[in-house]
Amino acid sequence: MITKRITLPDGTLIEFFANNTEEMALMLPEYAETLAQKQAARLQQLKETQRNQQKARRKRLQRQKLARRKARGK
Repeated sequence: MITKRITLPDGTLIEFFANNTEEMALMLPEYAETLAQKQAARLQQLKETQRNQQKARRKRLQRQKLARRKARGK
């Protein structure tokens, strides 16, 4: 269960309840924006992680290639 509390300028407290993030996003547009930003950040982090893994793999393969060349005497 997700809960969101909002305090109005006159001091009134309003609570919204939802079973999942999609329902909460339907009730509160600001929650949908926050949710979209979090998803975009997660996607960016995933891409960066994959890019770093690819870079590490390329470096490792390059080192192996260089080691083979040295072992052959070139």
